[in-house]
Amino acid sequence: MVTLNLTILVQVGLFLAFMWAMNRFVFRPLLRVMDAREAQIDDNNATAQQQAERADQLEKGYAAKVAAIHREASQTVLEAHRRAQKEHNERVEGLKKQEEEELAAVRAAAAPQIAAQRAHYPQLTGELVALAAQRLRLGGRSS
Repeated sequence: MVTLNLTILVQVGLFLAFMWAMNRFVFRPLLRVMDAREAQIDDNNATAQQQAERADQLEKGYAAKVAAIHREASQTVLEAHRRAQKEHNERVEGLKKQEEEELAAVRAAAAPQIAAQRAHYPQLTGELVALAAQRLRLGGRSS
């Protein structure tokens, strides 16, 4: 059987006084600090989430702008290449025409000389035959 004496009552009273003092001066301030810190962490997390979403949006916008710039640059390079190729072809055609004209002029200038040489050919043929026979000692002297 439990006997109640003054010592147990004093101990229970001191324990209750201790619990009241701990609750008032330690636990409540500690819980307030912990709640405030938790609220601050939640706010920081929300801010970080918003900033991450904003960063994602900016990154997507940047990627879209870079892609557009790359497309535009590729198109510009392609157009420049086509223009250069066209100019090159035009220059080549111009040079070909110029060369053909010069060649025609040279042929026209050489035509009378060729005709004169062709007229002189039968005479040269006889002389060449005589020289060849002479060199081969077929009835002539060698020089």
